[in-house]
Amino acid sequence: MDVDDELLLHKDLNEWSERKYIIWKAIPISLSYLLQNILPFISVFALGHLGQTELAIATLSIMCYNFTFVALIYGAATALDTLCSQAYTSGDVKMVGIFLQRAIIIQLLGFIPIACIWWESEQILILMGQSPAISSKTCLYLRYLLIGAPAFLLFENLRRYLQAQGIMKASTYVLIISCIIAICLNFLLVLYQPLSLGFIGAPIATSITNWLMFSLLVIYTKFINGYQAWGGWSRVAFYGWKQIFTLAIPGILMVCSELWTSEFISFLTGYLGELPLASQGILSVIVTLLYQSPFGLSVSASNRVGNLLGAGLVEKAKMTSKLTMQLAIILALFEATILIVFKNYWGLSCGQAIYMV
Repeated sequence: MDVDDELLLHKDLNEWSERKYIIWKAIPISLSYLLQNILPFISVFALGHLGQTELAIATLSIMCYNFTFVALIYGAATALDTLCSQAYTSGDVKMVGIFLQRAIIIQLLGFIPIACIWWESEQILILMGQSPAISSKTCLYLRYLLIGAPAFLLFENLRRYLQAQGIMKASTYVLIISCIIAICLNFLLVLYQPLSLGFIGAPIATSITNWLMFSLLVIYTKFINGYQAWGGWSRVAFYGWKQIFTLAIPGILMVCSELWTSEFISFLTGYLGELPLASQGILSVIVTLLYQSPFGLSVSASNRVGNLLGAGLVEKAKMTSKLTMQLAIILALFEATILIVFKNYWGLSCGQAIYMV
């Protein structure tokens, strides 16, 4: 059933039915973001079994990766939640594909200076007071992540394109497959001695996985569902960028204000030594994983509100916004409880000694 049919069926439903609808759509989105953020945790888990130094390198590298790239892409892609969802239900379906093209072009151009920073990150980290040994290997780690970073960007935008059409489960299916392959790759390239590349096997595994994710999602879109809103590449994508920037900049500020706080703490922890940095790495991964449920809820609600506004159902859009805030409060209390109850077990998951826990 497509988005338009669901909108018609849900026009006169009550608040309880709307809550169920939002939650039902949020579950596959949250699961897909959870699976996607498990990918760096797989690398942390693998490198944690090589030693404390390798775990510290992974922590600082993933922090830089999230700080300078992932947070920006997540934030910029939120523009598509609004633009694509409204375009899909307003009768101009092919504009969904145009917005996708504009977002991809803008973000790829923005990635160029980020790539330059990663390539020269060793000197930057040393100037900022990080250990020369850790800085050197972190730079090497980031250079290998450059291979798969464009694929991550393309995957994230294609996922938003599909979600705007009400196709929430596609990325979940893709990420289930990708996580299984990522586990195998990290085992082979990091832990399995005949093939092990040492700590550098982790970013190579991540880059391969990113391209696999994007390729599988393209195949799903082309041959199963989602192709309906794609009208092919167009010159129109090279102008009309103001709409993207107008929504992407606040989205970047919103996401970065949340994610950069924890990543900045991880960076400062690097001044205290390898053990505190490794411990902070475990905490950062756990907090990032818990973040995915409310983030999925926000994406579900954003697409729902956009679809409703595009269909002219303004009052229902207001009701959906109110109900989403209620659900967010409940979810926050639940996750805080989980974090506190299991506080003594997180470190053990990475194979670290009890003093780190």
